[in-house]
Amino acid sequence: MKRWKRLFYYLTLNVIVSACTMLAVLLIWDRIHPGENTKPDLAQLNPIAQTPTITPFINPPTNTSEPEPTKALQTYMVQQGETLGEIALKFDISVDELMEINTITDPNTLGAGTVLFVPKRKNEVEPNLNKESAGKPPPTITPAPGDMNSPIMIDRVVGAGDVTSEFVLIRGTGQGEITLTDWVLQDDDGNQYVFPHLTLFKDGAVAIHTSSGLNTVVDLYWGLDSSVWDPGDFVVLTDAIGNVRATYKIP
Repeated sequence: MKRWKRLFYYLTLNVIVSACTMLAVLLIWDRIHPGENTKPDLAQLNPIAQTPTITPFINPPTNTSEPEPTKALQTYMVQQGETLGEIALKFDISVDELMEINTITDPNTLGAGTVLFVPKRKNEVEPNLNKESAGKPPPTITPAPGDMNSPIMIDRVVGAGDVTSEFVLIRGTGQGEITLTDWVLQDDDGNQYVFPHLTLFKDGAVAIHTSSGLNTVVDLYWGLDSSVWDPGDFVVLTDAIGNVRATYKIP
């Protein structure tokens, strides 16, 4: 029993000495570092508690450049002996571009009469497609000898009086291209055919059929059920603003 009392006494004394030692250390530390905050830094102990840095979202720059405009195209009929290189040079385009536009895989298959799509020349004036040509009063017809300086002529009328076969043949006189859009072909009675968008090339020709059919660059169709032309009639060709450009009397 005395042994346990002695052991308890030593333990109690050890606790008291340890407490006094700890208290003395704290007092000495407080004197050496007066006023120092002994609270732990919560930001260091818990990184999640730190205030997050907000990075503003900046919209990426948009491309403000305008897309390259698509080239306007027109039709062109290949003449005898012409090559793709000559046609490409005439319309300021590369041979590869010309083949791509017309889906040509073998340039050796090109022949006279082939219709190609080609870009319009920069100096070619685009006609006014909204102009209402139909219903214009027929111009006063003054027959005159053929003007050799005119870039266009009415060559002849074939099959007059038969709607299934009659047509008017209009031909260029070899002085350059001419745009026939909104031009008017008419007879003595005021029947009028208004040309669609069409460019007549140097030495080119186009036939205007009275009957119905599918338009091409060399054949246009009026779409009538009865004939228009009779022997003795005057055929008159006027431009888009009403000027008489060619006349022809059917024999």
